[in-house]
Amino acid sequence: MLATAILAMQAGMAVGFGALVLKAIASRHTVIEGLGILFTVAFYAGFISIEKLFDRYCFQKALAVITLVFAITAAGCAAAGVHASFLVFGFVSGVFLRILHVLMKSRLVGAGIAIACFAAVGFVSFQAHPSTRQYALC
Repeated sequence: MLATAILAMQAGMAVGFGALVLKAIASRHTVIEGLGILFTVAFYAGFISIEKLFDRYCFQKALAVITLVFAITAAGCAAAGVHASFLVFGFVSGVFLRILHVLMKSRLVGAGIAIACFAAVGFVSFQAHPSTRQYALC
């Protein structure tokens, strides 16, 4: 729900800066964000579902299975020539969120850590790829 609000806010800001509505909603940046969110949810939900299949060491076994699924999917994307950075982001963030959920006793502390880490990743990504800044507003 929060992701939808964030994407709507970004589209609204882009329109405010003079971009066309369709261009703001269907921009490369918005599509990549949407795919990142989709794969984050897919890996997180998959992780939880796979954990239920095991009795002992369910976290470790589920992590091994989900990593294998990621490796196979990444290899398929590489073979097809598809640059799937959203797949890597989804895997890392999905596993990160599951680890937070398992290890953190306080939901407030876990939410604070998640927000701080995603903000740091966004800042580092923004600084590391100055050529993609133009896509954030168009």
